[in-house]
Amino acid sequence: MSLEFILIGFIRLIEIDINHLERLEILDVSKNKIMNFKDMSRLKSLRTLNAGYNNIETCSIFENLPCLISLNLTHNKIRRLNGLLIANMSMLEILDVSFNLIERLTSIETLQNLVEFNMSSNNAISISLTRTINRLCNLNLSFNRLTEFDAKWFPNARIVYLDENIITRVYELTSIPRVTSFSLRNQEDLYNFDLYYLRSTRKLYLSGYPFRRMTQFFDFFTLKYLELCSAELDELPADFSNRAPNLSRLHLSMNRLQDIRPLKPLKELKQLVLLGNNLVSILDIISVVKHLEKLVVLDLR
Repeated sequence: MSLEFILIGFIRLIEIDINHLERLEILDVSKNKIMNFKDMSRLKSLRTLNAGYNNIETCSIFENLPCLISLNLTHNKIRRLNGLLIANMSMLEILDVSFNLIERLTSIETLQNLVEFNMSSNNAISISLTRTINRLCNLNLSFNRLTEFDAKWFPNARIVYLDENIITRVYELTSIPRVTSFSLRNQEDLYNFDLYYLRSTRKLYLSGYPFRRMTQFFDFFTLKYLELCSAELDELPADFSNRAPNLSRLHLSMNRLQDIRPLKPLKELKQLVLLGNNLVSILDIISVVKHLEKLVVLDLR
């Protein structure tokens, strides 16, 4: 048959046989109850496969899809990524295995064309790779049980999300000099994390990490977005505006700040969120805000 696109959703399929559709390029079978695909070896033209929201338990059933570029397996029952070890998926660029039961990040180093990888909301406790993934730009490992993160495996990373793990150590941040967005919200006590190596990033999310002192926070000249909520901040450094002079969005909610005068010289600031601090004088706040010429959003709830 000459079908190139098939959308089959919400009909509670348990198994599917499409091996005769040799020209098929796009297949969406999301939101069924599929546990298995019959032989897919003849689907040499398939480029996009969405099998999210099913009951799939293994990646090995997708081994023989040499032209596959995008694979979505979110919300399934996958525990291991070992089925990706084979070289027949070497063209894969986008892989989403979020909301599964994966316990270790392994095997994806064979996917050297991988650009975007989402393994958020799993049970991963470790990263066990054997070589770098040089093209990977977007990495999401949030909502797992990782205790450490080694950036050396992802030298081309631009966006890294590690929220809601139990990370205490972060290694080799010098290996990701092109990172533009880095998120490490709500971790355990980080005692091996050198913030200075992220000073070229544009967006930084560090809420939920005790940040009582800002000794590592300087020379963030490219930083546009900073989130430091629930960080146990008592005060801002007097030279804060010199450390991050180009900030346009700043979120400092749920801290213990009483004085925001160090923000006065931030000429590019457009959004300032200060919920749940100890600010007592509206006059002091006004005296700062009137100098922020580009400010359009001020939230003091």
